[in-house]
Amino acid sequence: MSNIKILLLSAIPVLISSISYPLGNQMVWEEKQKRKELQKDFKVIDNSFAKVFLLMLGSVPFWIVLYFLSDPTPPKFSQYISVAIITIISGIMATSLFLYARSKATSSSKLMLVDSTQASQVFFALIGEILFYDATLPNTIGMIGLAITIIGIIAISRSKE
Repeated sequence: MSNIKILLLSAIPVLISSISYPLGNQMVWEEKQKRKELQKDFKVIDNSFAKVFLLMLGSVPFWIVLYFLSDPTPPKFSQYISVAIITIISGIMATSLFLYARSKATSSSKLMLVDSTQASQVFFALIGEILFYDATLPNTIGMIGLAITIIGIIAISRSKE
């Protein structure tokens, strides 16, 4: 397999998910707001775990297509463990908490504040890699990027509505 094909098979799904995840979150939030305004039942769409399930269900066609396009090799046992840990911590716990906080937002500026917390995942992923996978600290440019991210999160959290 050529390097460009490997690059495309890894970069394109990341690009698609970086657009799809926030778009899906916004669509769920807008549906809840619409149901509130029309005084319809929104209990299911207000449940964070139901939202995670809906977002996961919506992504299934993409994963099926990706599976047939990429022809993956069977994973190693250690990869199953890593995926299970990531799924539980990030996919279930963190996403449910994030969607719960997002559901409490009553205005677009409050929604922006909640959404900006996603940038903190860079910091926590780095700490996790260092602790569990013996990764090295980022170089100078990486540290500058991390500092800019942290400063941005602090600046947004201190902004007035």
